[in-house]
Amino acid sequence: MDSPAQVAAQKLAWQGKTQTSVEIEVTTTIIPMGEDAGKPRAFTLIEEHYIETSVGQRYLDFRGVKDGVLVVRSTHYGENGTFTDVNYGRKDVEKQQSVNKTKHFYLEDSTDRRQVPSPLLYFYVGRKSLYEALPKADYLGTGECLGKECDLFLFKQVRWLVPLDQVFTLDKNTSIPIRVDNFRDAVSREKKLPLNTWTAKSLERVQGHDLQLKSSLVQYGTDGRPVFQWDFEVKRIKYNESYPEATFRPILQPGVTIIDDTTNKISRTPGAVVTPEAGQQSNAAIVQAIQATPPGVWSTTFSAVGLVFGAALVIVGVFGWWRRG
Repeated sequence: MDSPAQVAAQKLAWQGKTQTSVEIEVTTTIIPMGEDAGKPRAFTLIEEHYIETSVGQRYLDFRGVKDGVLVVRSTHYGENGTFTDVNYGRKDVEKQQSVNKTKHFYLEDSTDRRQVPSPLLYFYVGRKSLYEALPKADYLGTGECLGKECDLFLFKQVRWLVPLDQVFTLDKNTSIPIRVDNFRDAVSREKKLPLNTWTAKSLERVQGHDLQLKSSLVQYGTDGRPVFQWDFEVKRIKYNESYPEATFRPILQPGVTIIDDTTNKISRTPGAVVTPEAGQQSNAAIVQAIQATPPGVWSTTFSAVGLVFGAALVIVGVFGWWRRG
């Protein structure tokens, strides 16, 4: 007889292996609590638009909104092992300020976590798909969440920004994650003091796939009291669509600084020179310009709903930066 981990892995693998692509638009509402409730923030709403294909193509548009106004934006691209981050100005969020060419997608060079928006984030353990990671999990028995019978699995010291003990609560019927508790270590687990807890509010059926269309993550202080809450809502999701290759290649504006981390060179796209903002390198620091050829076709129109967290919201990644705003 198959173990609970094997049964869950088989169910999840079926969903994953029948997807040739996924496109998702998610909004995240950030709710400060306690002493942080009244403090001004750089933005209070995040819009993410993410696309990924089974051949490794990836696109992410991150937008930070405050009082209905777009105040922060970045876009991230990946294909064939080439990754590009496009950063926009703070005063003009439609004007490209700089471009980084890197060896990793988005923030995956600084964390072992898969950089995807919630709730897709919880189909991974670190960067490994949940169904691939399950055979090495410790089975903690059964429980109940959202009125559903569930199986609980422990993954010890998973590397995110810091190592975490993650307890995944999976719906027994579908094996879809509906709760994930992140603990600093075994002592915190025994005391039932998580750093944060993500919980689905419901499970919905979309194009033959089960998904948590609404969910929330609560961050706790050292005293166990909530200090922040993120509410996630999937506005749109599509599976198994086809996309032109241009979707995963940035169109660069004239006069944009390009910092190539793969070659340790700095260059600039031809055209009008962008006046650097305070703290940026002057044009004298820019070496030989290179020709950045934008794709000739861009047939996909991206809406204003779109991620720096995750993020991924990568919840922990953007959290520290956002609080400094």
